[in-house]
Amino acid sequence: MSNRDLADPEVIQAGDSPSGAFVVVALQRAGAGARFRFAISAVGRDLVQRILGTRPFGEMPDVPHRYFYAGRGGHGSPITHVLYVRIERGRDQRTNEFESPADLVDALEWFRQLPSLAAAAHLQTST
Repeated sequence: MSNRDLADPEVIQAGDSPSGAFVVVALQRAGAGARFRFAISAVGRDLVQRILGTRPFGEMPDVPHRYFYAGRGGHGSPITHVLYVRIERGRDQRTNEFESPADLVDALEWFRQLPSLAAAAHLQTST
């Protein structure tokens, strides 16, 4: 059983479109769920693709890995941003840290703090 914060966005996908790099996250609020797509730097996209390829528990075709934003940190001057990602597969769970561009940690923190899905309706997507 997961003990993560239900406000944490789930990282679903990263890719490119004619308008640039993007990330898709899923949110749950008040018993409802939706997916949201937002623009990101190419460095942020590359990091999300690397995160989504992380398999700390090995491969099991019937049990997918899931990736959740788990917070942020930083150190140094100039600041090096750190992104914490909770990776779950079935009952297994682990939090990994990744050096991250500021735009990615800022966007994921913004989604985490949303009080309702309506607050990001302009970013909602069906993918």
